[in-house]
Amino acid sequence: MWKDPTLHLSKKIRALNNGRRSEQQALKFLESKGLTLIASNVKYKFGELDLIMLEQQTIIFVEVKYRRHESYGGALYSLGKQQAIRLQRCAQAWLQKYDPHSRLACRFDLVALSGKFSDTECVWIKNIFQ
Repeated sequence: MWKDPTLHLSKKIRALNNGRRSEQQALKFLESKGLTLIASNVKYKFGELDLIMLEQQTIIFVEVKYRRHESYGGALYSLGKQQAIRLQRCAQAWLQKYDPHSRLACRFDLVALSGKFSDTECVWIKNIFQ
């Protein structure tokens, strides 16, 4: 049976658009809390950093997760062990380039978004690896 390849492509495009919208929403939320954007969508061959923010003298690596439904734990429980390892590797690579002498403290946060974008709630978890 022949499958239309555009169906798979449209799912990927929809997922990318959802990712961009959720990152923009998380950015607005964090800026409203007093954080300043340093960089976004920093890509490495082994992973990506969604948002890098600054709060006083602390660099914050923010992972943004969006799930429309709460099944299987929703966005709050969608960060897996391998993804956490990739996130830490990306942060180390970024720090080596932009803060090689570790002058600033850093931490990892998660912003979880759930529901439809017209009615999305942001949940901010600080220090997700502690």
